Amino acid sequence: GDTLAWFTAAVSGDKNQPILRQVRKIDDPENFSPRGSRKLLRFARILSPRSTWFNGETYLDTLNPAAVEKFVQTTHETYRKEVGSEFGKTIKAIFSDEPSFWHSGPKNSLTWTDAIPEIYKERYQEDITDYLPEIFFTSVKKVSTARHRFYSILTDLFVQAFSRTIGTWCEKNGISFGADTEIELELAELTEYVKSKLPRYMIPNKVLKLETMPLTANGKLNRVELTKMFKEGK
Repeated sequence: GDTLAWFTAAVSGDKNQPILRQVRKIDDPENFSPRGSRKLLRFARILSPRSTWFNGETYLDTLNPAAVEKFVQTTHETYRKEVGSEFGKTIKAIFSDEPSFWHSGPKNSLTWTDAIPEIYKERYQEDITDYLPEIFFTSVKKVSTARHRFYSILTDLFVQAFSRTIGTWCEKNGISFGADTEIELELAELTEYVKSKLPRYMIPNKVLKLETMPLTANGKLNRVELTKMFKEGK
């Protein structure tokens, strides 16, 4: 795959849960000489492997608007051509079973799409590749601003590229769009999970379930309206 960045670090622990210390980004890996526990780390962009589960292809890049548009043209437009006359009558909605932006890649890999570096730079005026070790490994930094920003970008891209694209198509064609997201946790389960990831002051004590996410006129997450809805409990 394409290299995103090179780092060196003192590495311990097993290969599935490595512990990284003294992490440093480097430009020229050719001049690196391993010493003791110090290793060379390469972060790269790779494509998910093809799978029979997805008919010999990979899972859809639900963070990429162009990919989702092509998906809609291949699937939803075919439905419309075949049974569009029943939209809004016999066919009330289209349902998507467990859509997500998670991946089926190898261990020590995370979801990625090509737009992430540019979006991160635009939002935070920083290079996301400088923070790849702490995004991947909690041993580098248990609570990471960069990791939080990374997952916020993933969430926003999923809402805009997947949910909004398909929802808009359904609305245009007179039907509803429903989905059962891949990960569903009760509040108690969610709290127990985040206890292992976050300090106490960041653990939620209130969760509000929404039917839809409020969006701005530009199709981005409306954080002001979301805050208002949370305070009002609706």
